[in-house]
Formats: sequence, structure tokens, C-alpha cells
Amino acid sequence: MKCLQTIVLVLLTQICHAQQWDFGGGASVGAPLIYNAYVGSNHHADKSLGAEYIMRYLPPNLSFYPQLTIGISGNEIPVMKYDDLVIQMYLMEIEAILSARLVYNIADGKEFHYGMGLGALYYQSEGVSIAIKGNDLGFYTSNGNDVSGWQPAANVSCEYINKISKKKPAYCGLGFRLGYTYFSNTSPTLNAGISSPTIPGTQITVGPKGNMVTPLLHLSFYYRLGERLY
Repeated sequence: MKCLQTIVLVLLTQICHAQQWDFGGGASVGAPLIYNAYVGSNHHADKSLGAEYIMRYLPPNLSFYPQLTIGISGNEIPVMKYDDLVIQMYLMEIEAILSARLVYNIADGKEFHYGMGLGALYYQSEGVSIAIKGNDLGFYTSNGNDVSGWQPAANVSCEYINKISKKKPAYCGLGFRLGYTYFSNTSPTLNAGISSPTIPGTQITVGPKGNMVTPLLHLSFYYRLGERLY
């Protein structure tokens, strides 16, 4: 068993040294938009802050390469408009996207990357609240279990990458990504109670539904293993 582990480790080391890999991570900020029949014209969620980890393999003599992106973020999205109240749900999200991308070399150490990807998003609710409109007063309490689930996700992206060190293979990237996630009508929901001066003791069922479109900016730093082979 130890012999097999040694062989695998040696092979992986040789692959990494023979080819070119980028490993990196950074921070992101997004502005999710929700489109469904339950939120009316209240599409805007609060800004989404997150972190992401990126691994890409840059094959020799090719401008086409695969990239794996794993992102963790939290955002508060509208899930229902009830009377004059907008009910929101806070979601913690983990997204994994495998992308096919192209790279264009602008100049020495400067690159432009772009492409599209498919993957999945796992979400879990961390509570619900009311977005107060005008002078409405009210509060919202959950009497059910938090919801969670997996949903399909996709994105298109572009990124400008620049070398930031003359002595080490360190790079910085500034990118834009447009993400899409679909919450089906069978997605988990929770029961809740709502009370306000105009809506006393109402019971409702809420959960993420419909289409979520997320424009997002990210700033990432990379360490490049291997020589530039394309």
C-alpha cells in the first residue's frame, strides 16, 4: 500500500512539474436577482459576499483549458411578496463549477481568459426576515425546519490576469462572472408565521423558487506551477 502511495505521489509530482497549473483563491462580491411569480417587482437581493478557490490546468501549446471553481457565499434573497411586506431568506451557498475556458496572451505576463461552465449549487437557509417597506411594521418568525438542497448552476465569465512578481510565478486576476441557478417548484420550503398591524397571525410557506441571476466581480491571486507552455 505504501509503495502504491509513493508511485501515485511521484506521478502527480511529475505531472505538475511537466505541465502548467494555476492554484489560487480570492474574494467576490455579487448582486443576485430573483425572478419568479412570488416576488413581484422585488427582484433585488442584498449584495452577496464570498470567497472562492480556483484550480486550472493549462495544457501545452493550447489556448483551451479546464478550470474548477469552488465558491462559498452568503446572501439574503426575496422569496415572497405578501401584502406590503417582502419576505427574505438568508442562504449560505457552496457552488462548484467546471468551466471550459480560452486564454489570449495580451503581452508578457498579461492574459485575458474567458469561457463558460456548468456545475451545482448547494444551499442552506440561515433564517428569514422581512424587508420593511415604507412605514410598515412587522416581524417574521419561522416555525419550521431550515431548508437545504442541490440545484443546477451555470455561468459565463471573463478575467484579466497580470503577473505581479518578477522573481516568482505569482499572478493577480480581476474577473466578471454572470451566474445562473434554477430553484425548481419542488425545492424544499418551510412554514412560517407572520404578524403585523395589518396582517395578524398569518401562516405562510416560503422557500427559494425560480431563476436566480448573479452578476459578480472577483479578485483572485494565483501561484503558477510549471513553465509557460502555450
